[in-house]
Amino acid sequence: MTKILILLALILLAIGIGHADARHPHKCSTALNLKNMLDLQFDETVRYGGIAGELITKLYLSQKGSWTLVFMGQNGTVACIMAGGEKWHEVPWEPGKKT
Repeated sequence: MTKILILLALILLAIGIGHADARHPHKCSTALNLKNMLDLQFDETVRYGGIAGELITKLYLSQKGSWTLVFMGQNGTVACIMAGGEKWHEVPWEPGKKT
């Protein structure tokens, strides 16, 4: 899952897709400040996370379908919003079946 999130973030960065709302790509702050902002403004909470090399990745989701991808260093203090959007939905996954 983490590799997919990293790949998604890199693709979004490469083609320049950003937010039209308050979640500007590359907005950096303390991890706690970003967590609080995403909770208060978008009702998003961490639903997925993983480690990729020196980065911790977190995917924040809301019940309304908004989402934000956050990267942070291993020390967990500084975090940056990499991408975000609307209409997040789960894709059914069946082990052994390629999509």
